Amino acid sequence: MNPARIVFIFVNGILTMPGASDNWNGRAVTWTHLHTPFRAEKIEYLVGPIGRMLGQRKRAEKLAKTLTFYAGWHIVLVGHSNGCDVILDALASLDWPRIEELHLVSAACEADFDANGLNKYPAAIGRVCVYVAGKDWALALAKTQLGRLLGYGALGKTGPVNARRAPEVITEPGYGHGDWFGKAALNGSMWRFVDGMLVKSSLLQQKNGGME
Repeated sequence: MNPARIVFIFVNGILTMPGASDNWNGRAVTWTHLHTPFRAEKIEYLVGPIGRMLGQRKRAEKLAKTLTFYAGWHIVLVGHSNGCDVILDALASLDWPRIEELHLVSAACEADFDANGLNKYPAAIGRVCVYVAGKDWALALAKTQLGRLLGYGALGKTGPVNARRAPEVITEPGYGHGDWFGKAALNGSMWRFVDGMLVKSSLLQQKNGGME
């Protein structure tokens, strides 16, 4: 597997200002370019918690169009919160193209894999990782009746439901909704995202060679 043909695409959740230098997905792109031989880019959008239902299709279409630019590449998708729902909508709109890995971090999407489409992934997605934060107040709200009315799911709170092929579940009991990308945690989260592809591309030794 040629590492120069592996691309990571990072998709943010709500309340993220496009172009801000401290956005987690912008920092993730920079980290990927500094510490791995892979390519990376970000999908950015701005939406508030109430307006999330408006424009969700367009956000998914934006990602879907970007995915078509990488035909023939090995693609890894990493989403946070509502970004996970954007990812699933985009993949469904493309009839579930091949994705090497899917990382759903504190995902505000449907937890039931029959409902969210991921029970189709044995043929489409090589690896699925679900990240659960033990102190995720945002997804606790998503589980309420109001949260459901606004279109939110709570995969990142409940973990997967009815998954035909069990995904990997990574739990951090002390983390809140966005703590995966804090200054102290970003490095560890990024290694979790990239390690699988480093192994597949026979470049794991680069991690062990002193990069931090």
